[in-house]
Amino acid sequence: MQRHQARTGARSTLLERQHMTGTVVRVAVAGARGRTGSIVSDALGRAQGVELVGMLVRGGADPSAKTFDDVQRLAADTQPEVLVDFTLYPDSKTIALRSLALGISPVIGTSGYTPADL
Repeated sequence: MQRHQARTGARSTLLERQHMTGTVVRVAVAGARGRTGSIVSDALGRAQGVELVGMLVRGGADPSAKTFDDVQRLAADTQPEVLVDFTLYPDSKTIALRSLALGISPVIGTSGYTPADL
């Protein structure tokens, strides 16, 4: 229950700030070249109140195109507040932990986690 409350609180804070100030939420997508990640990236690119600031991809990084192959470089160059992750397990776990260490809120859409991972 406590873990759920923490997640809900973080989401509420971002949404409340966006609503009250009119600012956008800065979002990056991990796995942006995959099936689901590419759909999520396209949708976020069109969404109101959200700015797609970068994409984490495997190989082929190009900062001028907002694509990165390292979470730390992505964070330094684009300052996302949220990282939506549609990579494969166990890479997703590593990306989530690095995101948290960098102050980025991960949203994980990857399957394969076990209760011990949570």
